[in-house]
Amino acid sequence: MQGLITEHHFDSAEKWFPGIRRFYLAMSRKPLTFLELVWEYERQMGRCSISAVDRSCGTIGRQGR
Repeated sequence: MQGLITEHHFDSAEKWFPGIRRFYLAMSRKPLTFLELVWEYERQMGRCSISAVDRSCGTIGRQGR
C-alpha cells in the first residue's frame, strides 16, 4: 500500500485518530506513507499489541504469489 502523507489527509484522519497530526509533527523520523504513520500511532498509543499481531498474522512480510 502506498500513499504519501499530505496536509490534506490530516483533516479526515483526526476524526479516526485523534492527535495524529500532533503525533506526526513531533516525530523526528517521519514515515513515508500514511499506513506507516497509523501503525506507529497505534503502537505508541497502546492500541496494537505486537504479540497479538505476531500470533494472528505470523511473520510480517510480503505475501507469496
